[in-house]
Amino acid sequence: MKVHSLLTFLLYGCSVVSGTVHQMEGDNALIPCELTAENSSYIKDFILIWKAIKNASTSVLASFNKTSGITRFFEKRLSLDTAKPYHLHINGLTLHDQGDYLCNVSTPQYTQLTITTLQVEKRTRTNTKLVVMLTSSVVTVVSFVAVITAIYCLPKKRHTNQNRSERNSLPP
Repeated sequence: MKVHSLLTFLLYGCSVVSGTVHQMEGDNALIPCELTAENSSYIKDFILIWKAIKNASTSVLASFNKTSGITRFFEKRLSLDTAKPYHLHINGLTLHDQGDYLCNVSTPQYTQLTITTLQVEKRTRTNTKLVVMLTSSVVTVVSFVAVITAIYCLPKKRHTNQNRSERNSLPP
């Protein structure tokens, strides 16, 4: 725990942690919520609430009550990571998901806030199948033109050259 977080915890019974997560559009994101005092007697029974903060408005995304074991989600793409039960997992990120996420862990004696900024980058997609199809189509067309040229033009050219040679060899 950092010195300022420890002082805040001792003086006010709360702790604030912050960070940033960078992801690409369409990927999944794991938004962390580490409990800095998890083994403390303050954290035996707690309520955890995940909120999204966007454009000066706040919406509740999920809640977990450790006493009852009840978890609620208010959006289908969300889950709590099973390896780290307090981390929020968001499936199929969109640009709209970008913003600040607040994990609020509260007991009567203690509050911990984890604020994470999620930055979602627009994915520029190149359709690989389309590129392969176009490339193979271009190669096919070029090959076809080369074969047609070889079949029709080369014999005609030889025939034309042969006719000239025969004309030149004829006596006047």
